[in-house]
Amino acid sequence: MAFDADTLAWGNQVLERLRTPELLLLDELGPLEFQYAGGLAAGLKCIDDRDYLLACVVVRPELLAAALERWPWAQVIRIADRLAESRRA
Repeated sequence: MAFDADTLAWGNQVLERLRTPELLLLDELGPLEFQYAGGLAAGLKCIDDRDYLLACVVVRPELLAAALERWPWAQVIRIADRLAESRRA
């Protein structure tokens, strides 16, 4: 898989310039960000800084432990769990 370096640089610049968004959506933070400090790594700092009203971040299941270690205040919402609940109701 290849990523366009110019696009990632642009995305990181956008994230670095954010100032107190009401809603911060990041889809997704994965191995590039968590393990290699690449990709949209500025997204990690956005979450670290907690300068938002609400943030929703998609994290791959295999990186959930790393995300919770980094952001112990986070609340985990698993879509599969929610779908199963709605089907039972």
